[in-house]
Amino acid sequence: MAVAASQSINLLIAERQPLMQIAIATAFADRSHVSIVGTTSTFAETAAQVVQVRPAVVLYNLPETPAMLQRSISELLTLGIRSGSRIEIAVYTLNNDPAYIAAALNAGARGYLNTAHDGVNLVTMVTKIAAHEPYENPEMTAALAHPVLTAARRLTPTEREILRQMVRGAENQQIADNRQIALSTVKKHTTNIYRKLQVENRSQAVRLAIQHNLVDLDP
Repeated sequence: MAVAASQSINLLIAERQPLMQIAIATAFADRSHVSIVGTTSTFAETAAQVVQVRPAVVLYNLPETPAMLQRSISELLTLGIRSGSRIEIAVYTLNNDPAYIAAALNAGARGYLNTAHDGVNLVTMVTKIAAHEPYENPEMTAALAHPVLTAARRLTPTEREILRQMVRGAENQQIADNRQIALSTVKKHTTNIYRKLQVENRSQAVRLAIQHNLVDLDP
């Protein structure tokens, strides 16, 4: 179902840079079916506006790691539901890291667009996701099909946590002590991690995890 020209889309712009806020607003200046209901520059401001103005679409571009982005999008979607409205989130950013894109999409974002694209593509994305229509582009498709990221999605929560501790420099005995499990259990999990990521040893697994942002390193 397409959005009719007379149906207004309430758009919230979450963008830290004032000049980018202006550039995005300019892209929608002659689009009568889009109404910009606010601009924010922090996550806290964005969360508050989601509750107060109940936008149909949040155009999100705040500097975050993939793990932080995933948490932020999930929380915003939950806030939308709790406030009694269904919001859609699209990410519009210079960041073209497949792990970043995949994190956004896996968290529930309906679209991604690199800022290298022009305003016409931006309007198309916002219009489609506001109508709850499918939207995709080559960057989105490639990120979701990326072999390393696909393999990482097969990790269990426990394996992901053990990989996170490995990246932070913990040895097997330390991981066992931290999680209060047997050393043999940790070794079994690390073997499964290597197999799923298709690597041969710890250093390769750690390097792959860092390179593709596979784990959250925030405290």
